[in-house]
Amino acid sequence: DTDNAQSTAASLASATLQTSLSITCDPTGSLSTDHSMILASWDDGGNSAAADMVLISDSQTANAVPTDAFITIWQADVDAVTVNTDIKAFVSRDGGSTFTQVTLSDEATLTTGRILTGTVDISAQSSGTAMEWKITTHNAKEQRIHAVGLEWA
Repeated sequence: DTDNAQSTAASLASATLQTSLSITCDPTGSLSTDHSMILASWDDGGNSAAADMVLISDSQTANAVPTDAFITIWQADVDAVTVNTDIKAFVSRDGGSTFTQVTLSDEATLTTGRILTGTVDISAQSSGTAMEWKITTHNAKEQRIHAVGLEWA
């Protein structure tokens, strides 16, 4: 049901946006502790000018202190979006106290957007097992984030 899906999405990721926000979600059930994934779509419904946003996941506990992370983002341009300029990704292993930026690559083009991926060394962060991802958008470029997946080792 839509209310449950929106509640699930909101509990897994928080968004800061200057305009109204519509969240829809396809909950995926229980997650293993070596990765996390949320399938969701953030969209202001076209009711306002594009605004920058920050999406931050809730912490997921890793089995051991990870040193590397791999992120996958299903993203769709509305405006022309430049990767690593208009959209950026970050990973934390210490519950969001420290984030390290991921260099994203355009991995695949789909009819519904594109897949962005990147690997980052997080060994310089404070030791921890509370894994989080953060996605930020910049320059008021309208775009949609449909899903984010995070794996670590």
